[in-house]
Amino acid sequence: PLAAGSATRDWLRQALVAGRLSDGAFRVKGDLAQFPFDNGRDGELRITGRVSDATLDVNASGAQGERSNEGTKGWPLLTGIDADLLIDRAAVTVTAQRGTVYGVQLGNVVARVTEVGRNTTLDVRGVAEGPLSDMLLYVNASPVSRWIAGVTTDTEASGNAKLELQFGFPLARANEAKVAGALQFAGNDVTFVDAPPMSRVNGTLSFTESGVRSTNLSALMLGGQAKIDASTRADGGFVFAATGIATVPALRRAVTLGPVQQLLDRSQGSARYAATLTVTSFPELKIESDLVGVAINAIAPLIKTAAEAMPLRIERVGAGAERDELRINAGRALAVRLERRREQGEFRVTRGVIALNEPANLPESGVLVMATVPRLDLEAWSSLLENPAGDAASAKAITSSGVQIDLLAVRTPELVLMGRTFRNVTLGASRAADGGFNANIVSDGVVGYIAWRPEQITARLSRLSIPAARKSEVVEALRAPLKELPALDIAAEQFELGDLKLGRLELFAQNIGAANAPAWRVRSADITNADMKLVASGEWAPAASSGARRMKMNFKLDARDAGATLDRLGFSGAMAAGQGALEGDVEWLGSPLDIDYPTLSGTLALSLDDGRFLKVDTGNAARLLSLLSLQSLSRTLLLDGGRQFSEGFAFKSIRADATVTQGVVSTNNFRMAGASAAALMSGTIDLRNETQRLHLVVLPEIDASTAALALGVANPILGLGAFLATYVLRNPLSKAFALEYDITGPWADPIVMRRARGSGNPAVSVESIK
Repeated sequence: PLAAGSATRDWLRQALVAGRLSDGAFRVKGDLAQFPFDNGRDGELRITGRVSDATLDVNASGAQGERSNEGTKGWPLLTGIDADLLIDRAAVTVTAQRGTVYGVQLGNVVARVTEVGRNTTLDVRGVAEGPLSDMLLYVNASPVSRWIAGVTTDTEASGNAKLELQFGFPLARANEAKVAGALQFAGNDVTFVDAPPMSRVNGTLSFTESGVRSTNLSALMLGGQAKIDASTRADGGFVFAATGIATVPALRRAVTLGPVQQLLDRSQGSARYAATLTVTSFPELKIESDLVGVAINAIAPLIKTAAEAMPLRIERVGAGAERDELRINAGRALAVRLERRREQGEFRVTRGVIALNEPANLPESGVLVMATVPRLDLEAWSSLLENPAGDAASAKAITSSGVQIDLLAVRTPELVLMGRTFRNVTLGASRAADGGFNANIVSDGVVGYIAWRPEQITARLSRLSIPAARKSEVVEALRAPLKELPALDIAAEQFELGDLKLGRLELFAQNIGAANAPAWRVRSADITNADMKLVASGEWAPAASSGARRMKMNFKLDARDAGATLDRLGFSGAMAAGQGALEGDVEWLGSPLDIDYPTLSGTLALSLDDGRFLKVDTGNAARLLSLLSLQSLSRTLLLDGGRQFSEGFAFKSIRADATVTQGVVSTNNFRMAGASAAALMSGTIDLRNETQRLHLVVLPEIDASTAALALGVANPILGLGAFLATYVLRNPLSKAFALEYDITGPWADPIVMRRARGSGNPAVSVESIK
């Protein structure tokens, strides 16, 4: 009779799905077909007994129930029950001495159906003690998980706890149960998803099917003691609020978002905070602090002393189980918004903005960095923002995953890139499909388009200016490791080096060195303007014999207008007109942008026609030209009839070959001829000390044939002395007018000794000069 009839009898038949009844007694009066008896008028039923090793399924209510063993979230089975059973008329009472659910030991459990009928309710009261992690398993497998929005789904816990629990189950509608409970923590460790880990949790968390509240709940969180309050909002959301003190080392362990962790690596100290975790359809987190007590030594404006305040606000706002938005504000200078989507179990940034002194407006896609700041070190910010997430073995964190910059919009009076400072910069850049960047830049020194790729930097510029004071910065940038500075392909319509306006530059250079020892091979370096064309190639690499770098260069300078070319090169007013070429193969230690004369070596060849030397100030950098044009000797030459040299010599041709050894130039065949005079020179010129040791022959009155002969030395290896003896001075007329000098001392104040005409005992012999 008990197994037939109403839904209540169905539940009674199905609930005890296992177990053994012993020591029982049975008393019945009346017709069992009329059970349940109404207040004893129709009969009496009393059954007592001892139930052992029973299993109770409170979901056994037919089609409307939610059976846990069918894959839906009903109430878990209670197993291993030892209890006293009493059925008295329409009431059923089970008094259990022991039982388990998910390994949690149950004690003093009383389950009672006060009246079997259509709207029967099962009331259960009891105490559970055991591992907190097992209790969480019970919560997550029951309808309680749904009531609290799944906040405990991924929660981890350790240590034992005590749970006092009371249920009211409508037997035909188990999913409408009423629950009241109190969870007593005893120094437990608890980690909620998307919240900082908590340790040494103490206090009581009370809950019902519609809300939670806390009593004296505290924990060690973020490195300091925290007070935790739990409450339920009017809309049903659960709110866990914590206030306490956080230390930088604890924050570093808890937060693995690359930029924040990089910032924490540059911080020290502790500060008070307030954190709120709100659980509705999706957990939302908010952390606020004034950061007083924390010193930050990062990148401006993220720099502060421990005594200074910097209001910090971190928010994680939910947009469903698979999407969220992370917001960070540090003072009024920095604002971050990152939209993320869950992929393969982790959140990945889909779009975002990092704004410095700019509104944090999200772009349509990608991550945008917007900055209007007094100074911006782009490489330092790139390192801060793109650093990968922290150690995967660390505790569960507030958030994770790195940030990849896709767009840049920068305005700054001072931009630092590759060790070089660019002034008054407006920069816009976007990440290309191959991972590189395409940028447009306007600044005091660089204007144009730059494409940065892992293997090559390509620049197409309208202007490139390297101030003299910044040359060392460029050289230091070229020392960057191979992976940081790949090949260079640069074209600039207006190239300026210091005060020199050189015209169009085309440069292609490759970084051919090892990872930490870059060596540059200059495939081509061409400079072209209206006056000249320079074609060069070479290599800048560590020298084998020292730790310095050696610059090797093969070049040819073709001058359409030699005077204008010298003007461009800084020797203003030294020459008028002229055309020709200077070519050579040279090397020196040090910067590729500045010749180091003490280590300069190589060969040079000069060919120049149809120009005129102008008067040059011998006190400036043109002293060498003054020497070669014989102006520095004008006083002596004037006395000897060489007026044309003092007034600025007009030459038809200049030819010379030279070798350079450690900054000392040696020549045997410097030859210069004009319409009515010629000069021939041999000896050495010391570029390091600005001194000379030369033998000079001047032919102030010669005919065209003699000048042609002077310029047509067939074998310059013989030297000037042999040439003079063999060809020039054999001519009596040439010998009569020839002037010979020995020149020594500094360029600025040369010592000139004239050799006596026709004397066989000159003051300094030709051979000794050689």
